[in-house]
Amino acid sequence: MIQMFALIACLLLAACGTSPAARFCVDATGCDDGQSCSSNTCVEPPDDASGDAVETDTTVETDTDTVRDTAIEPDTAVEPDTAVEPDTRVEPDTLDTDTTPTCAPPEIGLFPNDFSDGLVNRLSLTAGESFTAIARNADGSPATLLEPSAWFLDGFSPLAFDAALQNPLGFAPEVGTWRLILDWATSESCRGRSEPMTIVVNPPLVPTTIRVTLRWAPEPSGTTTDLDLHMTRVVGRIATWSDANDCYYRNTTPDWGAIGPANNPLFSGDDRGTPGVEVITLTNAADDDYLIGINLYRDIGPPGAAATVTIETPTINYTNTRTLSGTGEVWYPAAIRRYAPESYEVNILDTVSAGFTAVTLP
Repeated sequence: MIQMFALIACLLLAACGTSPAARFCVDATGCDDGQSCSSNTCVEPPDDASGDAVETDTTVETDTDTVRDTAIEPDTAVEPDTAVEPDTRVEPDTLDTDTTPTCAPPEIGLFPNDFSDGLVNRLSLTAGESFTAIARNADGSPATLLEPSAWFLDGFSPLAFDAALQNPLGFAPEVGTWRLILDWATSESCRGRSEPMTIVVNPPLVPTTIRVTLRWAPEPSGTTTDLDLHMTRVVGRIATWSDANDCYYRNTTPDWGAIGPANNPLFSGDDRGTPGVEVITLTNAADDDYLIGINLYRDIGPPGAAATVTIETPTINYTNTRTLSGTGEVWYPAAIRRYAPESYEVNILDTVSAGFTAVTLP
């Protein structure tokens, strides 16, 4: 009965054209391919049966507020601190360059007599030889030394009172080891002291024939004494002082006639201070007479200067002392005669004149 009503209903629906006839089914086996059995009726799959109709909403809207909070973006607020720049205040100061001249000390050193060894601070000499000390500029010229510049040799007074005239300094100390120092000044603010320079004077290689040494003793403060040693070759029996035969500070190596230096004297160093020393050395003297003269060139302060002269030969050692009391006085302590090898005699005179005069030997 039920089936009949269903059949009638289907016919009515088909006649009205509302939908196609539906097939009765018990399960999907009674339906066409692709149909399913629903409520004993074969039905077409819905439009979304392919699975395409069920779309997944892939649009994921992002809460932009959240993004701003969670996004890891470069923090533009934390940028390299351009305010921290190299401190331009700690740069070479090109604006305030100090233009004050640098105090450059002169070059100070020793030369041997012939300058062949160049500038050194230690020099070895033979007795009778002299050295030269110099303070010089970078170009090799002597530096201009200002007061109170002075050369100091162990045991002696300053070797130069007039510093400008004593650069370079020439001197010949006796046998021994000596230390020379220069206190120098080239301007009011540029001054100093040299390193010690050493002069070693060895005994003579050839026995010294005649050696004459003048010394004068220390005196009270404020006294300046300058004595000069002279030795002249006597031609005939009369000694004179104004020609080339006189050996002294202005004529240090006179030529006394023979070829070569053997019979020529050597004056070593003009000492102007107190105490002072000057030396004349004559190696292999010719057979002749030689007169010694001591000149009191300058005496400032209390009058009176004690001069001591020593004459040495291979066979004689003679010493005498005399006090000179007036500037310009000349003392003639003795004359020396050489008349054969190893044969010498000292002719003692011990006379004084107001100035240099001709002296007749006895």
